Amino acid sequence: NIHHGNLNSFVMDLICFDPECIQLRDDLMYHEKTKLVQQCMRYKLTLLRDVFAQQWQFVPNILKRACSAHSDDISTKYAVFFVDLVARCASIENTKCLFEGHANVVIDTFIHGLLGQGAVGEKLNFWQRIRCGQSLVEYLDLASRPSIIDPSIAVSPFAYLQTQNAYKENIFYGTFKQCLSRLIEYVPQLCQLIVDDDGVENVSPMNREIRFSYGAIPKPLGRLKLNAMELLTVTIDFHEMQCAVVLEAIPMTFWDKIVDLALRHHNNNMFLCHFRRLVHLGMIFRRRILRRLCEHAKLVEKMVDFFESHTQRTELHGYILQMLHDIYQHDTVQH
Repeated sequence: NIHHGNLNSFVMDLICFDPECIQLRDDLMYHEKTKLVQQCMRYKLTLLRDVFAQQWQFVPNILKRACSAHSDDISTKYAVFFVDLVARCASIENTKCLFEGHANVVIDTFIHGLLGQGAVGEKLNFWQRIRCGQSLVEYLDLASRPSIIDPSIAVSPFAYLQTQNAYKENIFYGTFKQCLSRLIEYVPQLCQLIVDDDGVENVSPMNREIRFSYGAIPKPLGRLKLNAMELLTVTIDFHEMQCAVVLEAIPMTFWDKIVDLALRHHNNNMFLCHFRRLVHLGMIFRRRILRRLCEHAKLVEKMVDFFESHTQRTELHGYILQMLHDIYQHDTVQH
């Protein structure tokens, strides 16, 4: 029943309770406060390790409910609760026991929900799958930071005087690389979800033509594909100088189809910014991708033809100039 508002707040505050706050009490002697802090710390560690982590399997059960097909409202509240829990616990060292050994479980649960695969994802509806993708991106964003601000200090009116103490070590950063390695295993499925036009459920719950002020879109892209595209780009970016490992896992047929998607959705800024980023990273870290785009996908010919044939300017026109400029600068200018 954690999805109920009052119980939600109580459990969150119980997990994130800081025994050191007892030192702020004025009705106790110093030695009494010190003794009480030590007792509360022991009780809290026992509660988190023995009850929450071992007996209740707290985090796996939260993830199970967050990706449950029983109710949209309940699963959404559990997903939001999990992301809030990660954000608040990231700077609290004694809550680390709740998440130990569950890094792969987080990735597997949310990615299966997004892809609609396995026992977790096959029963989810369209909007629940979107929620899984969003929660995974939010989790990766929080886990990617070596240090994170302490929420208890951030809300203080004197927080600006404690800039050094406000940031603490992120308890999730140690397993971040493990999460990225796990994500690489799902890169081919993410690529298939982005370019697949066969499954109606992968495009939109209403698979019909949509009319905009600039024209009609016969095959809507849909938020599910955008979530998968964002997750793919984020995974590559997080690998930084090692992103060639992720690019290698992308099937070559993906690059042929992604060019046609860009031409079809030439006014979709959210899609085009990720498309341009993928081309840019492929050009720098895996040159065979650029070769595939130019020889098989006919990227340059299609882009030039689109630029000349469409007199009405679209978002893609600006991206074409930027991509061609990047390719030219990378190949001709020596830095």
